[in-house]
Amino acid sequence: MRQILVERGSADWVYIDESGFEPASYRRQGWSPRGHKVYGNRSGHKRPRESVIAARRGPDFLAPMLFSGTADATLVNEWVRHLLCKELRPHSTLIFDNAAFHKKKDLETIAQENGHHVLFLPPYSPDLNPIEHDFANLKKRRQFAPPNTSLADIIKYY
Repeated sequence: MRQILVERGSADWVYIDESGFEPASYRRQGWSPRGHKVYGNRSGHKRPRESVIAARRGPDFLAPMLFSGTADATLVNEWVRHLLCKELRPHSTLIFDNAAFHKKKDLETIAQENGHHVLFLPPYSPDLNPIEHDFANLKKRRQFAPPNTSLADIIKYY
């Protein structure tokens, strides 16, 4: 990373990640008359997970995309090719976490075809990826948002 920092600078580093959001976030607190337990309705059935993939350059979110389910190599590759590359400055460095589906050769090929460089973070290093902190903040905001607030609205006003 140091060598790339010296050669290219950090102005065009783009951190990329995806995160899943449970459709029904639960409240940590509730109200009931004194001496009575608080009961809440939470179904034991799993619902489809809502996910977001996005990039971050400096303070800016780039190409956020919401989708149902979980990410895989095909989805990430298509997102990079059709959405992210259109918003990047020339010769950007795309920084991915160490997820197995990021390590496919196709991703590096797509980046190189568009004049960008790919860099992978070491395993188990979320603190090196600033967008991880953004996703944690979005999840916290969702937890305290009114019940029918969409994930798109939470991201929009972040």
